[in-house]
Amino acid sequence: MIEKSVSAPSCTRTTLNFSASSLKQGGKVKRVRLSHMKEESGVFVCAEAIVPAQMAPFDFDRFFVLPDEYIFTKNAVHKIFLFRKNLTVGIPENVLCAAPYYNQQGEEGLLLLCRNNLYRLNGKSFAYCNSTGGTCCAMHNERFYIGKVRRLYYSAAMDMDNWINSTYGSGYIDFPEDGGEILGLASLKEKLFIFRETETAMLTAHADPLEFHLTALPFRFGANIASTMSTCGDAVYFFTEQGLCVLDSAGNCKRAENADDEDIDLTKPVAVTSCSDKYYAIVFLKSGERMIYCYDTVCGRGYYINHNCFAIGSNQLVYVTSGRTFYQLKGKSMPTNGECAFMAEFSLGGNWQNTYLEWVSLEGTGKFTVSVENQKGNSVTLKGDVGKRMILPVAMKGEEFRIKLVPEDEDFCIQALSLGVRRDSYGN
Repeated sequence: MIEKSVSAPSCTRTTLNFSASSLKQGGKVKRVRLSHMKEESGVFVCAEAIVPAQMAPFDFDRFFVLPDEYIFTKNAVHKIFLFRKNLTVGIPENVLCAAPYYNQQGEEGLLLLCRNNLYRLNGKSFAYCNSTGGTCCAMHNERFYIGKVRRLYYSAAMDMDNWINSTYGSGYIDFPEDGGEILGLASLKEKLFIFRETETAMLTAHADPLEFHLTALPFRFGANIASTMSTCGDAVYFFTEQGLCVLDSAGNCKRAENADDEDIDLTKPVAVTSCSDKYYAIVFLKSGERMIYCYDTVCGRGYYINHNCFAIGSNQLVYVTSGRTFYQLKGKSMPTNGECAFMAEFSLGGNWQNTYLEWVSLEGTGKFTVSVENQKGNSVTLKGDVGKRMILPVAMKGEEFRIKLVPEDEDFCIQALSLGVRRDSYGN
């Protein structure tokens, strides 16, 4: 009798546990996408609602939020409306930027920057401050700065009416052609950052212009995107053609971690603001949808808020517009556009031919629809409660999986995700 050797299968089973806060790119996690979800106190919850605040008296082109005022502009007829003052003022040009100002006499008002003029608005009328104008502006160390083409203008200290060049008063700095036009300005601590098309510079500017110091910064992440620069927390956040970047007060720049921004179409206009350690942007996706993107600088994660809005601004709260109505962004609700969903892609390692996903489990609250797909395109959809193991009808073979979680209502919470993995092996 001849003994025959037969291959006998054996297996090992592993449970992979991921807390919500650990579900970031790296290790076995290839990508995470929060669609109308956000991380809050280490768990995933529903993203912000839009709550109607007020309605503008006319259709408008631009929307500016200042500490004590909301400004609507209608460029076709050259007029602006100050909401809290219930005041309409005619102005000869289209307003590109609006900023509050104060001077040595303690007077306060608004500065309105147009392409060819700067205006000061006091009460019900405006006055010319200069005939230079510009495309971007910033207050920094008691001076008002304006960027136009390749020239950076600065006012006299605490005197936005004084634009006569003088040694210790106002003046300008010219940049060479290399680097392109000035696209944005951002003030952070003692530094003013000047963003050009393909160059970023850091200006140290105190009281004496003779001691201004300009430093060119290393440029590594592709062309800058105009008007996306905003100071948020201890850094300036902005988009380049490679995605969201972060620049600290020492001039160190890096890509924002876990930004999840690869679906944003950066060839389309982007409008941004910052509030409470969050950087917000109204963006177009490559699929054509328009929505709100948010990067939370505290937990270091990007997420999407699925409301279709036109403009954005902030003071103590974030406001967005749609039609004539402007809304507060607060609380939580299901989206007005698209779906509320969590999606993660996992790479489990090993040989896909002997690796199987057997079950999925969630910790938290709520009811979910769970979809699982492997790299071959095989998929299965389950419905289940948080806290219960959702067993796949047939263990799914693969080394790479995409998990999608869709909650039934806004009162959900995801604390953790677990995957049951089986690996088969064969021996004699």
